[in-house]
Amino acid sequence: MASSEPETRRKQRVYTATVPRIDVTGQFNDYNASDIENRKIMRKREAVLVRWDTDERHFYQQEYRKFYRKIKLDRDLLNYKYDWTNKDCHSQCFRIIAQSLQSSRSDKMEDIDWFIEKFYKNEEHTIGIGKYDDTYTPPARRIRITKNITFDKNDVIPVYSDLPGETSKNLEIPDNFVYEYSNVNFVDKSQEPDLVKAMELAQQEENLIKCNCHSGDNIVSCYENKNCPCFKMNKKLRKFQFHIKDRPRCEFSSFKPIILAKHTDVMFDNIGFSCSEVCACAGKCTNNTLLLANKKIFPLEIYRQNPHVGFNIRSSVPIPAGTPFRTFTGEIRESVNVSDEDLDYAFKVWQYNETRLPVDLKDMKFTGEYKRLLFELFQRDFFICPTTCGNVGRTAGHSCVPNVEILRVYQKSVSPAHINLIMVAREDIIPGTPLTIDYGADFAERLKDVCQCGTFACSNSKDKELFSELKWVDLAPCVAKLHELKFEKYRDTVIDVIKEEEIAHRAKRRRLQAH
Repeated sequence: MASSEPETRRKQRVYTATVPRIDVTGQFNDYNASDIENRKIMRKREAVLVRWDTDERHFYQQEYRKFYRKIKLDRDLLNYKYDWTNKDCHSQCFRIIAQSLQSSRSDKMEDIDWFIEKFYKNEEHTIGIGKYDDTYTPPARRIRITKNITFDKNDVIPVYSDLPGETSKNLEIPDNFVYEYSNVNFVDKSQEPDLVKAMELAQQEENLIKCNCHSGDNIVSCYENKNCPCFKMNKKLRKFQFHIKDRPRCEFSSFKPIILAKHTDVMFDNIGFSCSEVCACAGKCTNNTLLLANKKIFPLEIYRQNPHVGFNIRSSVPIPAGTPFRTFTGEIRESVNVSDEDLDYAFKVWQYNETRLPVDLKDMKFTGEYKRLLFELFQRDFFICPTTCGNVGRTAGHSCVPNVEILRVYQKSVSPAHINLIMVAREDIIPGTPLTIDYGADFAERLKDVCQCGTFACSNSKDKELFSELKWVDLAPCVAKLHELKFEKYRDTVIDVIKEEEIAHRAKRRRLQAH
């Protein structure tokens, strides 16, 4: 069953961060050592028919309780305020979603900067918007392909097939789904020697950006610490954001939500720099945007319910707007080493004609050799490619109205090898909602007449003639109204029920104490 090819390639890997130790479950080593066909055989053998909890209210209530307890027991999260986004921030989120939707259809945007609340009264186009509620309800009988695609007991992500008519006997496992799972980016030293060289040079004291911040607290206060080199670099990158009057620039910290200020050039304008495991704080601080993502606290599930599209992801708990809930990992490659097949999954992390470099090399105290190499690397295009090795991020589906944004965060230094991709919620994501991203203009054009995302503004929607002509000021109330309907349903069936139970429990405890 074993294949020498995967093992040979694995030996060429140079990881960009310390690979965390995992509490392994299942056939971790056998799976990774196998070729594609044998991995598919292993997944088919593991597949079983399971019954799903048809009482969704009970399921989501239990998931919320477990999640809340998990946060409260983690001393690293004492400063994390898990809550719904406030009205002003969410209004900005809806505006950005609507503006990016219009912008994807046309380069022309009105030079308007009004608050979205002014348009809430115009609900002409929101009538009947509830039919586009995309909260997914699984069937009572599901095929569980694997209990845990990660093989890590501390990061359990089950995979289900809900395709009509599919059984454990006729189950089809796509070739592109038997990838190797990794939560850390890596570089193939045989293909990308310059990136490996950049990583080696970045370990030298002059080229390495790390802090000596420390304290007796679980979480060190690196953010807004003027003596922290990592925060100073983070602050410098923040100035790259185009400033809009009366709107604060988005911040890249450990616990503050990342709320975008504008809809254009999102990925290449909004960049952060985080502390890492090489710092004295070990990344357990207020200046690590990857902290929540690396803790993997938000429970996820992978499923497939439409034969015309791939797998999707959903969470069983709310993900507040601006939350960096997961990383998007894979192999960092120069564009010349990325095939057409890889492009369907890859994300461009560096573009040679990008107008804003991460730093002015003249201002940095890097060695001459490192500066010269960085200058050469900045003239090329680089991708993070998860085709053969990646994490759950690669499973996020495409949507014409995505609810997840992909942003960049550097650690340790500023070469393309030091870039991390984080998945950030664009709005408060209601449990059960598919987690979706924008695959890009080229992919969207290919799907123009066949897209299956099911959103109200889908290019293949039954109402596309109506919504395709609307401007952002009319689209924003549609986004807001649909979210409101989903939120009210979840609040009434889950949050309010839990609050009532807590009130009753406290009252009972007081009565017992009184006696």
